[in-house]
Amino acid sequence: MENKTEQSITQLRPFSRISGTDEESPNNLIISGDHLRRSRRPKLLAVLCGLCLTTLLLLGVIAIILAFTVFQVSDPSLTMNAVFFHDIHSSDDRSTARPLSLNVTVVADISVRNPNAAAFRFGESVTEFYMKDRVVGLGRGAGLRVGAKRTVRMNVSALVVTEPGVSVPVLDDRRIVRIRSRTEVKGKVSVLGVFKRVVGVKMVCNLSFESNQTVEMAGSRDCVSNIN
Repeated sequence: MENKTEQSITQLRPFSRISGTDEESPNNLIISGDHLRRSRRPKLLAVLCGLCLTTLLLLGVIAIILAFTVFQVSDPSLTMNAVFFHDIHSSDDRSTARPLSLNVTVVADISVRNPNAAAFRFGESVTEFYMKDRVVGLGRGAGLRVGAKRTVRMNVSALVVTEPGVSVPVLDDRRIVRIRSRTEVKGKVSVLGVFKRVVGVKMVCNLSFESNQTVEMAGSRDCVSNIN
């Protein structure tokens, strides 16, 4: 009986570990958890860096595509809608029935169109009036802001005066006088505050009116817009 009891006690005893350390101890579990966390950090950092770089690259590609498509900067355009002449005064040469000198106020209705997807800002515009390649009048327009895909109108007025003794050419018995105007506008287009470009346009017009009129009248115009 004693031998059987000793054998049963021996069978119930837990197997002792070969090593002297207990791998399932709380300290070993904490150490292994810290090791796993430290090994995962570089991987997480690499993934985050990859995501950031991918996002930056995508944003750069989108910005370039927009810059060359939607936000492609184009030059503005000018249009003279109408031109009026009033306070017409001329000094006649009775022998030739031609005005030797001319004094007239010119008012031009000019439109500035912005074809871009960003606002266009321009400074003071200048309109010069010529007769026989001489500047006989100068008009200035205030600087304006033209919104994206918008058109603004401005009136430019100038006093055209020819020098006494200089013959003013006329076309026929109605004494139609021709003068030439040149309007120039320069400004900047800024896309997203990053892409900036200086743009400008000039417009040359051939104007004509009857110099024997004393009341305000609308003149004819023939204009060509040239990109700077």
